[in-house]
Amino acid sequence: MATHFFTSHLLRLTVVVGLLGSFALIGVVPLPTAVAAKASNSVSVKEVGDNAVQATLLVERPVAQVYDVIRQTEKILAKDPTFESVVVTKRMGAHSELVKYRQKVSPFLPVYVYTSQVDYTLNKGSRFHRVSGSFKSMDGSCQLVATDNPNQTKIVYTLKVALDVPLPQAIINHLLKHDLPRSLNLMKAAVYQQYPSPIKVATEKK
Repeated sequence: MATHFFTSHLLRLTVVVGLLGSFALIGVVPLPTAVAAKASNSVSVKEVGDNAVQATLLVERPVAQVYDVIRQTEKILAKDPTFESVVVTKRMGAHSELVKYRQKVSPFLPVYVYTSQVDYTLNKGSRFHRVSGSFKSMDGSCQLVATDNPNQTKIVYTLKVALDVPLPQAIINHLLKHDLPRSLNLMKAAVYQQYPSPIKVATEKK
C-alpha cells in the first residue's frame, strides 16, 4: 500500500508540469521546494543515492500496527477517489504480491494502468518496483524502524520515479520533495484511524 500513497499527488502535478516545466527550467516559474516543511508535520526529506528521494516520519504507534496498515493495499487506496480499481492479481507466497492499479487523476488525462511487485518483510516494511504499464520506472522501499520507544515507529520511505513523458529528473525530484510529506502524513492518518491507541508495550525497568 505504501507504494502508491504518493502517486495521485504526483500525477496531478504532471497535469501542470507540462505547462510550467519549460518556464521553470529558465527561471520564469519557481520550482516547488522543500518548503514542504510548512505542512510536513515533522517529515524530513532529502535526496539519497542515485536520484532517489527519501522522506522520514515518526508515528506514535508500534511497528506491528504500522506494518499491519501498509499491508492493506486495496482497503486503504479504495478511499482515494482517483483510483478506479486496486487489485492484487497474484500472491507469491505470504509476503509478495503483484498489484494492478487503474487510476484516473484528471478528465483531461488518460487512465493510468500499471502493475507493481511489492515484497514485504514482516514488521520491517516493503520493497517495490514497477513491473508494467504507465511510468517508465518506479522503485523504492518503505522501511519501518523501531526506536527506543516501543510505541513509536520511524517510517523511512525511499523512492525513485521516472515518468513516461520527457521531464528532467531534477524536476521530478523537486516535485517528490514537495509532495512526499503529504503522502507520509496520509499513511500516518490511516494508521491512527485503524489504531486509535497504541498497543501497550511494557518497557523494561532499569
